Amino acid sequence: MPNMNALGAARVARALRTSFALLIAIATGASMFATTPVTASPVTVPVRASFHLTAVSVRDVLARIARAYGADIAVSPDVRGRVSVSVERVTLDQALAATLGPVGATWSRANRVVVVTVRAIGAPHPSE
Repeated sequence: MPNMNALGAARVARALRTSFALLIAIATGASMFATTPVTASPVTVPVRASFHLTAVSVRDVLARIARAYGADIAVSPDVRGRVSVSVERVTLDQALAATLGPVGATWSRANRVVVVTVRAIGAPHPSE
C-alpha cells in the first residue's frame, strides 16, 4: 500500500505549483482582460537600500526587499533556505542577486512583478 503521507505531500506540492503558476498568469495577463486601461499610481521608491541580515529565511529577506523598494515579488514555493546578506546602498537587482544567488534561485520581471523561481541547471543569472 502506498505511503499516504507521501501521496498527500505530492498533492500539496502540485497544488502549490499550480497556484503559483495561476498567480503569475494573473499578474502577467491581467491587462489583457481589462476593459479600461489600468494605470499604476506613481510610487516613490528608494533607488538604493542597505541590508545587514544573518541566517534569515530567504522569504523574509524578500519581504524586506519588497517593502524597501516598493516592489511586488511573487516567490515560487520551491524557493527555500536561509541567507546572510550584508549590502550597502544597492539597487533592487543587486539586492536580489545577493539574496538569491546563495539559494540557487533567480528572478525575472513580468509587467511590474518580480517573479522568483529556482534556477534551472545551467541557466544564466538575470544580470549576466
